[in-house]
Amino acid sequence: MAVSAWAKSGPRDFALAFCHDAHLNRNPLHTFRNALVNAKIDWGNLFFSATGRIRQLHFLIGAAVLLLLLCLYESAVKGALQFVTGWIVYPILFLMGACVLSKRLHDRGRSGWWSAVILLAIVMVWPAPTGFFDFLAVLVLAWAVVDLGVMPGERGDNRYGRTLFRLKPREQA
Repeated sequence: MAVSAWAKSGPRDFALAFCHDAHLNRNPLHTFRNALVNAKIDWGNLFFSATGRIRQLHFLIGAAVLLLLLCLYESAVKGALQFVTGWIVYPILFLMGACVLSKRLHDRGRSGWWSAVILLAIVMVWPAPTGFFDFLAVLVLAWAVVDLGVMPGERGDNRYGRTLFRLKPREQA
């Protein structure tokens, strides 16, 4: 059974498709590429829900989208208009960032409240760090990049949701 057909056949996730084909001794690079292409992102759930878990790839995509939106907004809107619209745009971006960070922290087995520390560090160093405490914020951000962007999620279910990885394919009825 082809990866794309198998991955689209039901509510299977990327890791389950990858492990299934690895179990069948298929080419892992081909399997990884097809599973990655077939992985679907629920954008509303990613940016507006703080419950559950997300994979590294979805976290990195979500973080890149939020940083791109922030940069586009700040480069396009200046002066008094930025002051007026900033009261709406910045809280929305902050909420979306908290949701994305919380989900990834949940996948790592940590409380979503740690996203407040990370977001505070981002606010402190944006657009450029200037003082000693900004240096501490940069250290927090370096920790966050390594912990959330490089380290894999917890294997197995945790208190924040079901695992995103299955070590064995599900039994077929």
